[in-house]
Amino acid sequence: MFANNKLYRILKTKKVFLLAAVATMAGSALLLVSSCISQHQTCVLDSVSAIDSFPQCLDDGVEQEVDCGVAGVRDIRIRDHTILLSTVNPDAYIVGLDLDSFQRKGSFLKKGNGPDEVLFPLFFSQMLLWEEGGHWFGNIVQRGRLLTIDITASLAAHATVLTSSRPVFIDDSNCMMHYPLDSIQVYLKTLSPDATRIERKVSCKDSIYIPQEMGKLNRAHIKTTGDGSLFNVLSTIPVVRPGGGRIAEASISLNTIHLYDTEDAGNSKSLTLCVGKAPSDIYRAEQAIRPLRPVEFEAIRAYDSFFAALYLGTTSLDDVSDRRVKPRIMLFDWEGRPLAEIPLKVSCRSFEFDLAGKWLYLLDPDTESLYRMDVSSLAIPGL
Repeated sequence: MFANNKLYRILKTKKVFLLAAVATMAGSALLLVSSCISQHQTCVLDSVSAIDSFPQCLDDGVEQEVDCGVAGVRDIRIRDHTILLSTVNPDAYIVGLDLDSFQRKGSFLKKGNGPDEVLFPLFFSQMLLWEEGGHWFGNIVQRGRLLTIDITASLAAHATVLTSSRPVFIDDSNCMMHYPLDSIQVYLKTLSPDATRIERKVSCKDSIYIPQEMGKLNRAHIKTTGDGSLFNVLSTIPVVRPGGGRIAEASISLNTIHLYDTEDAGNSKSLTLCVGKAPSDIYRAEQAIRPLRPVEFEAIRAYDSFFAALYLGTTSLDDVSDRRVKPRIMLFDWEGRPLAEIPLKVSCRSFEFDLAGKWLYLLDPDTESLYRMDVSSLAIPGL
C-alpha cells in the first residue's frame, strides 16, 4: 500500500511537471507567434492589388543610343517636341533641345541666391509641369516660396522667366520634401520628432490639411528611433495626374505603389499596388544591411491616361550599374489596372515617353548615356 501511494505521488508530481512544461511551451509558442506578428508591418491602403502579370509586354524592344551633346545630365522630360535636360551645370541647370535635331533651344535656371535662382541642381521629380495658352510652365519650391517658371519663354530668352512667386505655408522645420500639386497646393513630407515616421500633408495658402488616405499611409513606421537615414525605408516618389486630384506614389525600398485622391472626393478607388504576392515587410527592410537595403522603384512619370514606374527590384544600385539586374518599366491606368510592361536591356535611372513620336527615352546618369526605344507597337490609350 505504501509503495502504491509513493508511486502515485511520484506520478502525480511528474504529471504536474509535465503539465507545467506543456503550459510553458504553449506560452512560449504564443509569445513567439505574438512576437512574429509584432515584427511584421506593411504600408498599404485599405485595398491591395497584387501585380504578377501584364496584358502587354514589349520584350523585343531595341534601345538606340542618342548623343545629346550635353554633359552632366541627371534627369529628362519631354514637352512639345522639346527634351528638357536637368544638369549639374550651375550656369544652366535646365537645357532644352529640339527633339528632332537635338539642337539647343535654350537654357535657364542658375545657381545662386537671387529670386529666380536655386541653390542645388533640380530634378524634375521636384517640378510640376503644366500647359496654358500655348506655353509650358513649371512649379518648384525654393527657399520656402512656390515659383512659377514660364519654361517656353525661358528657353527663348536663355534666362529664367518667373511669372509668380509666393510663400509656402510650412508648419514644421523638419520638412524634407516639397512637391507642387498645382499653383496653390504643395505636397509636404516631414519627419516625425523621433525619426520613425514620414508624415504627408498638404499646404494650401495659409493652412495645412491631411487628406484621409495620406493619414493612413502616415501610420507606417520603423522601429529604430533617432537614426538619420533609416526612415528612408519609408520614402516614396509622388506624381500627380495632369489636371490634379489623384496621386501615384512609388515606394523606393518597398514593392508598392499607392494610388489615391487628394481631396477625399470618393470618386476613384484608393488602393495599393504591390509587385509580387504580398507587400514588403517594413521591419525586414529596416533590418537589412545598409548596402543591401531593397531598391524597388527608382522613378515614376504621370500622363493624362496612365502613369509609368521604373522598377528595379534589387538590393543594390550597383546591381543596376553593373547590369546584373534588368530594370522594367510598368504602365498602369489611373484606376490601378496594369497596362503593359517594358523590360530593358540597358541600365536606366530616368525615363520619359515622347507621346507624339511614340518613343521611350531612357537615361543612365552614371554613364551619361541616353537611349530611345520605339514603343509604337503598344496599344495604350494616350500613347
